[in-house]
Order: sequence, then structure tokens, then C-alpha cells
Amino acid sequence: MTTYGYVWVSSADQCEDRQMIAMQELNIPPTQIYIDKISGKDLSKVR
Repeated sequence: MTTYGYVWVSSADQCEDRQMIAMQELNIPPTQIYIDKISGKDLSKVR
């Protein structure tokens, strides 16, 4: 079974380091981790 990770921060100035450390502790390869740095506050900024 393949396991994937999902890391999310709500603004570009936030850091995802703690979540990435948790993913490493779960032995999830970096190539299988998806990272989102986006806020739902202002959807007009979404590309």
C-alpha cells in the first residue's frame, strides 16, 4: 500500500516545518508529500 502525506499552511508566511517533521517520522517519502500554501480567505488570489 502506498501512503501519501498532505501538508497545509494557510498563508505563504507560515512555515510547514513541524508538519514535514511529522511526515518524516511516519516514513512518508518527500516525493509522496503534497504541500499547499494557500488561504481560503480571498479566493480571487487563487490561480
